Amino acid sequence: MKTTSNRYNIRPLDRDECSLWDNLVQETTPGLVFFRSSWLSLMSKAFDADWGVLGLFRGEDLVGGMPLYMLSRWGCKVLVPPLYTPYCGFLFSPISERAEKLEFQTQALAEILTKTLSERFDFVLLASPPQFMDLRPFYRGGWQVKVLYTHLLELASEEELYSKLDSAVKNKLNKARKLSVTVEEEEDPSLFFPLWEMSLRRQGQRPFIIASKFRELFEDLKREGLVRLFVARLGANVVASRVAVIDPPLVYDWLAGADSNYFRTGANQLLVWEMIREFRQEGFSHLDFCGANLPGVADFKTSFGGELLSYYSLSKSFNLKGNLYRWLQNIKRRLSIR
Repeated sequence: MKTTSNRYNIRPLDRDECSLWDNLVQETTPGLVFFRSSWLSLMSKAFDADWGVLGLFRGEDLVGGMPLYMLSRWGCKVLVPPLYTPYCGFLFSPISERAEKLEFQTQALAEILTKTLSERFDFVLLASPPQFMDLRPFYRGGWQVKVLYTHLLELASEEELYSKLDSAVKNKLNKARKLSVTVEEEEDPSLFFPLWEMSLRRQGQRPFIIASKFRELFEDLKREGLVRLFVARLGANVVASRVAVIDPPLVYDWLAGADSNYFRTGANQLLVWEMIREFRQEGFSHLDFCGANLPGVADFKTSFGGELLSYYSLSKSFNLKGNLYRWLQNIKRRLSIR
């Protein structure tokens, strides 16, 4: 179904139009890997959801839109970010270089898209990336806005990066080297999953995917050149592991797991530091730590000296069905962490 608003047309893109969307993502700020059709299709496959792209056209030109990750739960039509996807929201191609005109355009297009969402879904949850800061259309529309945080580290010279490290991190690096901790890039996701599961359980959570399905997802993402796996070993034991998402010139510290029995060895600090060094040498410009909201996790990420940035969770129930979905989700979340 196509929606028309003045000079703009809004409609879901056909599958053979996804290259148009991917080109827009590549050329536009924020140009994020998490918006690409390849990411959406593989995450939808892993978590049994439908996906698409809602395109915003000006005449024949695609000038904006948003990824659609669609679920049907308890009789409700729901739009949410894919699981384990840090950012998923609106994307616009600037049509003016004048700041005041661009500001007006962004607000107008956001209002058009939010109106369209209200006509198609009962409940919507978005994760707006740090680059999208003008939230006035959402406040005016009665959306719930939650502020979240991440750290963005500029991959400058190694000397500058080292100077930004917290003194406790430097001490841990020295300790890890004395203990002969090693860091390597690996291909086998079974080296990661148990440590990830262990870390989630320490936070009162659990993976929303089983090990075999995670292996399949990892291998699919790997074939697309979207992920890389790094592990830290102490002797024969893999004691820490992290998966990075690749989106040149950015890299995302996507998922992490570590054995708490080895926290004092400095293995986790050495793992992150060696990843930073590797990506800097390969020419990446920034590393996004993908969230700094849980106290212990935030402290760890802060210690590497990145810039604190805010991003936003945006949600709205459009009717009674949407209210029911939000209520049932809250109950499900509470039960899952007991």
